[in-house]
Amino acid sequence: MEIRYLDRVLQADDINYNSKSGDVAVDGHVIIDGGPNDEHIEANRGTYNLRSEAGRFENVTGTTGIRLRGTRLTLTSSSPFYFTGKVVEKTGPDHYRVYDGTITTCELPHPKWEFNAHKVVVDVGGNAKIYRSTFRIKGVPILYFPFATHPVQRLPRQSGFLIPNVGRSCRKGTILGESIFWAINRSTDVTFGTEYFSSRGWAPQGEFRIRPSDTSFVDLNYFGVLDRGFGDPKVDQGGHNIRLDGEGAFGHNFRGVANIDYLSSFVFRLAFNEIFSQAVYSEVKSQVFLANTTRGFPTMP
Repeated sequence: MEIRYLDRVLQADDINYNSKSGDVAVDGHVIIDGGPNDEHIEANRGTYNLRSEAGRFENVTGTTGIRLRGTRLTLTSSSPFYFTGKVVEKTGPDHYRVYDGTITTCELPHPKWEFNAHKVVVDVGGNAKIYRSTFRIKGVPILYFPFATHPVQRLPRQSGFLIPNVGRSCRKGTILGESIFWAINRSTDVTFGTEYFSSRGWAPQGEFRIRPSDTSFVDLNYFGVLDRGFGDPKVDQGGHNIRLDGEGAFGHNFRGVANIDYLSSFVFRLAFNEIFSQAVYSEVKSQVFLANTTRGFPTMP
């Protein structure tokens, strides 16, 4: 059975509809689709009001920012997400309360990561507020958060603290890290933070990104280690690595590119680079060039 009301579609095995009040009782394979944020809800049973778009559902799987057409998925948001819950209350057109459920941006039913939470309050087009949750990777609990947020709007760039980094290394010891993301504007952002290596010292890092136009960008990365020394006698293997990548179009025919890489010492890269191919590569190359394309033929001025 199916009911269509404005931009919403409601389907279920059994539907009892009160035309005066707009109340609907649904049971069996319940599906609700539509809305400006392309919400999709699947549930076992529930109640719903077509006029207020409020209701209550049990054993729910849902998505926002994803349009389903048969077996095909089309992303309609830069921050789509999936959620599940034993009980989901829809208190308005764009407001949900999820109880005893999960939230993730990885596709179900086997997400790579998820928040498993007692309660999630979702403002579609705004934020998801997550209460009393555990952050899980492949189903394994990693961290506990009394409170966390997740952006679910079409332009989700928001400033705030990132998920802490915790680990263990035979070379670095216990690793504890935290970073801050600052969304300066729609085309510019900064990420900066630090990690603490119990066996070595502090490791500050940061990244600055800007995209002034659709044909230009600048990406500046920094990573360093303030090393206390390694071995006996202790050898300082600390250092710094700065990399600048940029590209821009000038006029109709000119294109400028810059790839500048500064490395304070090869020993630093060998000790702290996590990518094997880079750690054993002894050369550091930088290049800057300006190219001119005239009638399909490139030239280097």
